[in-house]
This record gives sequence, structure tokens and C-alpha cells, in this order.
Amino acid sequence: TLDWNKIVFMNRNNIDIGSHTMNHSVLTNLHSDEILNEIAGSKKKIEDKLRNEVKHFSYPNGKYNKEIIEILRNSDFVSATTEESGYLNIHSDLFQLPRIKIGYGTSFLSFVLKIGGLSKLWKK
Repeated sequence: TLDWNKIVFMNRNNIDIGSHTMNHSVLTNLHSDEILNEIAGSKKKIEDKLRNEVKHFSYPNGKYNKEIIEILRNSDFVSATTEESGYLNIHSDLFQLPRIKIGYGTSFLSFVLKIGGLSKLWKK
């Protein structure tokens, strides 16, 4: 289990910590002011603990829309990840980034091959 001491240690050792909302609320079910409070509150809390700017966001349950993207842009975020599987390409929208899914118990070799986009070639 992560606690703030471990999170601060990770951040000081070049692991970027992002935001995810205060209450893991599905943002598409909220009104604009509630969305802003969830996003801004989480960002501020993490920034206060880390004494470092939070620039990245992950959509709770992968749910988002244009309004939420605009709120993130106006809140000084530079990217957000979705729940969609995929790899980055030159045309990727930084506020609709796909994920490379890594399961529990994945070997280091499988991890490296997956993030390098080579796992499909290795299986052949």
C-alpha cells in the first residue's frame, strides 16, 4: 500500500505522480462546478504534499467528454489517460492518451516487450 512518504520518495526519484479526482467520481455524471472541484481539489492536494506541479491526469473509470478535457486544459494539465488500449502515435491527442495494459504477475521481459510495442512480434 502506498502512503504519502512512499509517494514523495517515488516523486523525488523521477516518477511523475498524476491526479485522479478527490473521490473517484465518474466525472461525466457531475455538473461543471463539481467536476472542477474534483479535479482542482485532487491537483492541489497532491501538489501540496509533493511540493511539485501535477501535470497529468487519469480519467476515473475512463469516462470523459469535451467539457472535462477543456477543464483539464484550463487547469494547467498537459495530458490525460483514458481506459482505451493502444499505443501513442504522432496524431495522439494528449488529453485522450491510450494505455498499455500490464497485468499483475507480468514478467520484466513481457513488460519491456509490451511497452516497446514488440510483444505481438515476440509471440509469432
